[in-house]
Amino acid sequence: MWSDFVKAFTDIVTLTIKNLGMQRRYYAETVLLHWRKIVGEEIANHTSPAKIERGVLIVGTSSAVWSHHLMTLKEDIVTKINDFAGEKVVNDIKFQAGYLKKDQNEDNTSESEVSPISWKQAVLSIEDMNSIDSIAETLSNDALRHKIKGILRKDLALRQVKSKKDWRNCSTCGIFCPPDEELCPVCTVEKRAQEKDKLLKLLVQAPWMSYQDCTQYVNCRLTGFNTAKNELIDRLTRNLDQEKSDDLTKATLVMLLNSIKPEGVTEELIASTMDKIRGKKHVFTPRR
Repeated sequence: MWSDFVKAFTDIVTLTIKNLGMQRRYYAETVLLHWRKIVGEEIANHTSPAKIERGVLIVGTSSAVWSHHLMTLKEDIVTKINDFAGEKVVNDIKFQAGYLKKDQNEDNTSESEVSPISWKQAVLSIEDMNSIDSIAETLSNDALRHKIKGILRKDLALRQVKSKKDWRNCSTCGIFCPPDEELCPVCTVEKRAQEKDKLLKLLVQAPWMSYQDCTQYVNCRLTGFNTAKNELIDRLTRNLDQEKSDDLTKATLVMLLNSIKPEGVTEELIASTMDKIRGKKHVFTPRR
């Protein structure tokens, strides 16, 4: 049964769905339907995957204890999910104590969730319906076939409605976006993650740089700059708490917190900064 699904997925459905710009939804449905196979019996018996939204998987758990336990396994579960799908479907997982409504994801996979435009405004032709049936019937898994037919119907209807309202394709993945948007929500999140990685690398090399300085090298927003800077500060501060820091770590923190270059770092400034960090939880106030 599984080998039949893989063959159909590889030879027929993948190509068709790729052309429609729907790869992520297909992979998401595959992950939800095969959750037990991915995570194993023990975890599956205490969890209920609800939906994948912008790369974040929402999972209901049987108790707060299980939510806490699964947090320690999150990275491993994310890896298993993406390995199973053969695509980076999930970036993060949020565990919520208490089972969520079954099949909650069914309507949330549609673009209509983020748009007031309804797919019900369109009427598909007999030719459209026959084409959808011919695509879905190649799948041997009944549940997945039913899901894909529903997604294809909604997507095609939405495309018809949105094309009449001047929606355009995402410049990265091809999914429809509002007329004033260049990227879809998923690609926007991925772009911001890439920007943050670039900012982190830049700040590691030059921790004294301000937002204005960084914009000369990375096209980013002030909120993105603050997020990256706070993340780097938190990493280095944790090293202090774990007594893993050295003089370079302390000097880097001083430059980050005070936006000063290496020649401005003194032993007195390092000592006073370390006292402030250890005395209270640090909250970064950006210097513009």
